[in-house]
Amino acid sequence: MELQEYYTSRQAKGERGYKIKFLVEDMDRLLVFACETLSKYYVEEFSEPTYYNSENEIIQEYSFLAMSLIDKRENFEKLFSFINQDKYEKMIIKRLTSMVEKNSKYLGLLEDLFENEESYIIKSRIAQILSNKIEYYILKLNTKNNVIAENIIIEIVKNGKVSELIGFFNRNNDYDVENRLMQIIKDHLDVNGETGKEIRRYLKEDALLKWGIEPIYRQKEARKKVKDAKLSKVVIVGTCIVFVFFPILFYVLNYNFVLSNISREVIKKYVIDFNYYLAFYSIAVNLVYVTLMLLSYQNVKRQSRLWDLKNISMLFRKKMIPTISVIAPAYNEEKTIVESANSLLNLSYPEYELIIVND
Repeated sequence: MELQEYYTSRQAKGERGYKIKFLVEDMDRLLVFACETLSKYYVEEFSEPTYYNSENEIIQEYSFLAMSLIDKRENFEKLFSFINQDKYEKMIIKRLTSMVEKNSKYLGLLEDLFENEESYIIKSRIAQILSNKIEYYILKLNTKNNVIAENIIIEIVKNGKVSELIGFFNRNNDYDVENRLMQIIKDHLDVNGETGKEIRRYLKEDALLKWGIEPIYRQKEARKKVKDAKLSKVVIVGTCIVFVFFPILFYVLNYNFVLSNISREVIKKYVIDFNYYLAFYSIAVNLVYVTLMLLSYQNVKRQSRLWDLKNISMLFRKKMIPTISVIAPAYNEEKTIVESANSLLNLSYPEYELIIVND
């Protein structure tokens, strides 16, 4: 359908009789459509060597995608075999990262490959794949087999992937972990480089000062007041209407008086009537406010009565009130999911279940 709509639109624009084979951009787009379909519906077939060894980069890219969709160690190792080639670096790192995210069993395999690898370049690329799991390796610093974890963290830091490290560090209360991380930062990172400046800017100040590292204080940018042109127009028009409305109203209500009296008398009466209009307006507005206040008072009183129910301990015994299910959707909340879950588990309610949904 997409291809049909695409070429129908080309014809509708008057491009009749053009040949697809003469248009390179059209051929590439056609190839992308075909590869997307194959990698989505024919995953096994499109993972064959014929495709991932193709000289065409588009075919290779989607063949790598198809391979990453099949959760097999064989496919993982095939993809990893391309990691030493510079032209596939970003593509392979992306696909291997997605496989690790889906199945953590590949972490052990990558750790072995990292430990046995002699090439610094390959080690660096493996560290990029593992950078999303840096919190896992930070926690492993307190275990017996912490050498691999420390080496992986060092490579991740050297690669400049420190945003997750900073987030974990600022939430951490374990001084042993803090000291190990700060030692790694001091020994393996140039604090005056780009990554070092990022750490000095966002890492908590007391830890930096403790280790003799000067923080970089962020300057608060003054917010520019942006004028809303539409709002300004509305205010101006509203003001004009208010100023024009009262004279028109006075003229309509006192038409005969205006025609039969001199200007001085008309102005005098207008001033008196204007005060009446203003008084009526003020009374009406205040009546509305009083009504809202009375309604609010009733609602606050009702809410207060319901709130006081929390102090009746009898109601919070088992089987006194219905059991409930608390459903908490979580999307990209790796950093705060533990704190959020603990908070929900501490609700003051007798019987409930907590369901956390990976959104």
